[in-house]
Amino acid sequence: MPNLSSEPIETPLEASYRVVVIGAGLAGVSAANELLSSGHFDTSDVCVLEAQTRIGGRVQTKSFSDSLPVNVEVGAAWIHGTEGNPFAALAKQFGISFKEISPRNPWLHPGSCSNFLLFDGSRQLSDQQTAETWAWQDLLMRKLQQLARSDHGHEHRDKTLSAVVEHLLDSDRELLEVMGGVKARAKIELFLRLMEAWFGLTVEDLNLDVFVETDLMGDDPGAHCIVPAGMERFIDHLAEPLQDVIHTNVSVASINYDGADGVIIECNDGRRVTADRVIVATSLGLLQSGKLHFQPELPAVKTGALKRSKMGQYMKVLVQFPEVFWPKDATFMGQLQTKNSSEGTERRIYFPLVFNYHLAKRVPILEGVLIGDNASDISASFTDEEIAHALFLQMQETFGPGVPEPINHFITRWDQDQWSVGAYSCVTARNAHEDPDLLKQTVANRVLFAGEAVDPKYQGALQAAYFSGLEAAAELVAQNLVFEVEIDDARSVIALKKAIKVEKPDTIKVEADKLQLFVAKRDDAWLTESDVKNGVKDTTGLKRLDAARSRISDVGLSEDAVKSDRSKEEVAALKGPVNVMVLTPDAEKRFWLVTGSVDNALATKGIRFRVYRLVASYLGYYDPARRVGDKDNALWYEGETLLIHSLFETRENALMFDNALHDECITALSPLNGHNVSTKLPWTKVHEWYDARVLVLPVMNISVESVSEDFVIGNRYKVNLIVRALDAGFARLIALRLKEGFVASDDGLEMRTFVYVLNKEVFCKCMEWKCKEVEKKWKEHNDMASAVD
Repeated sequence: MPNLSSEPIETPLEASYRVVVIGAGLAGVSAANELLSSGHFDTSDVCVLEAQTRIGGRVQTKSFSDSLPVNVEVGAAWIHGTEGNPFAALAKQFGISFKEISPRNPWLHPGSCSNFLLFDGSRQLSDQQTAETWAWQDLLMRKLQQLARSDHGHEHRDKTLSAVVEHLLDSDRELLEVMGGVKARAKIELFLRLMEAWFGLTVEDLNLDVFVETDLMGDDPGAHCIVPAGMERFIDHLAEPLQDVIHTNVSVASINYDGADGVIIECNDGRRVTADRVIVATSLGLLQSGKLHFQPELPAVKTGALKRSKMGQYMKVLVQFPEVFWPKDATFMGQLQTKNSSEGTERRIYFPLVFNYHLAKRVPILEGVLIGDNASDISASFTDEEIAHALFLQMQETFGPGVPEPINHFITRWDQDQWSVGAYSCVTARNAHEDPDLLKQTVANRVLFAGEAVDPKYQGALQAAYFSGLEAAAELVAQNLVFEVEIDDARSVIALKKAIKVEKPDTIKVEADKLQLFVAKRDDAWLTESDVKNGVKDTTGLKRLDAARSRISDVGLSEDAVKSDRSKEEVAALKGPVNVMVLTPDAEKRFWLVTGSVDNALATKGIRFRVYRLVASYLGYYDPARRVGDKDNALWYEGETLLIHSLFETRENALMFDNALHDECITALSPLNGHNVSTKLPWTKVHEWYDARVLVLPVMNISVESVSEDFVIGNRYKVNLIVRALDAGFARLIALRLKEGFVASDDGLEMRTFVYVLNKEVFCKCMEWKCKEVEKKWKEHNDMASAVD
């Protein structure tokens, strides 16, 4: 297979395409690959423009040197978890092997990584001391996550992570104990450096939001691995079908998405390309740089998200030595001591973490990393030789003066790359939670966005770039299934326009397989306003156009032009407009109808409430045919009888609702029927079904199990609670909402959780009273006989 990621691909550039993808990094390549795989686009429909002479973007594998031709990763280097990771499946498909380095994330869970060595200056910590150190890190991580998910988390949202950590160190009793240990401050600093290495930002840019997740924090579960053959192999395989699609060394200057003829892409070399749609798959850094102009300007919500977002910096410093002088079986080596005796300016550079390339690839190379603004400052101030020498000096301080001089080095500087302007995007203290989604939003139904910055779950990782490309392609494939036809503005067909336009849009949209296009004339005579003023139902004598399989640009040129087997040149040669009549099908959707009745329902407390809850749980909808006055009903009374008439989108939901009715001991006739109704009418979700005749019962009862003797967090006591649900349905809902909760009883109704309180005596007295009141109401309810069998 050719190495597509490093070889320029020369193909002629056409003037127009259905889709233009800007950027041939992982997101752009995966988007183009998915478009072709969908079967709705061919190679003549899609164009990928890449500014560089290679493809792959920030996925780049290169040989370390001519004398040591081992693969090193300039950009993405890790498979962050193999369970559920799409790259594990792609690796199997493409025959790419992984090498496991750690069973879990070694930056966030270093204790899981074997032979992660720690040094205090030249002294290596013992296994016991190292295990204790990682236990402290786990404690700090747990405290940060608890605070992030607590009711008080919002109080710290505007603080930097550095400030939040200091708050915890000053207020948390367990952490206060830790801070009394040996080298405690140095260990805390190492923990923070490891977090910075994972997020690509310093603790001054991070905030508490990144700790809302409980464990994975942006990766997938399972082993963390490297790819011996190189990450570029994924790009090569994904780009293999795109050899006639990708155009390298073509940089884009501007995107005009307001034109009548589609999107106009202006290239820096003067060429112009038009497209129906464009996928912008560049880096966040390039979008922020202003080198790519949009006409009109992007919406304010998107530019706001761009301003708040930040590209993280991750500088890799790979240094080759003549021999391996460090422990060969080490995975990583961490250094607690940040001070040094050397006066050289290079020792302003500190590498908290060093990766052992010998373990991974059997070569005498060490890799240090520099993060965030610190990396940017160093990149701007030091030469490669000075940075490499700093790692050498640190190794001398760790292993002694006998460390040999390095013989070669390789250093990455993504912050100075004009097309990336940074290593990968990160969530900062300035970010709004929804910013990745805002960055992803399609503009004007024409400009789509992909890249690792637009995925809120995997932001910054390979998965983010890959998934965003697939999702952009999926959106276009979905749009392709909606055929779009411009309406003729000639006066002779004004009534035709009114007959077929909904709210007078510029276009009619309908699913392609349901689209009907006809030449607007019958028996060779053009239709008039009177012919169509009441709509057209009889299509006898009308010439139907096979437009669903034709290019959009072919429609409307002439009667003969609308043929899918004509070339662009043949279509362009055809002259003369044609009036096209669009017949859209009635917008209908199939729902599943569940009907039934409950006799003597008014005599039973809570019966309507219980049925309402069931309907809402399974996403039931109103039937517009059952509208009474200005109210929609899915439950209503006729005398003493409660009638049930609810629609469900899926048969499965209807069946679950039907079964739940019987589980609730409600006798109801509930035949399951396919039911066609207008999609525009039943989308109001079920609401406001309570009435004065319903006794609302407490859905749960909470009692105190135990109380801590002393303060646990700040000046607050920890109270362990028992939560018991009214029934199994509410138990499922409650369990999902409990912080740190778990089910503890055989019947599944009882759960455990906890709260932190200021005054434990007052809290416990209040809870005791409340618990007794709930028990009274439950007893009254349970003692009342059911109205139905």
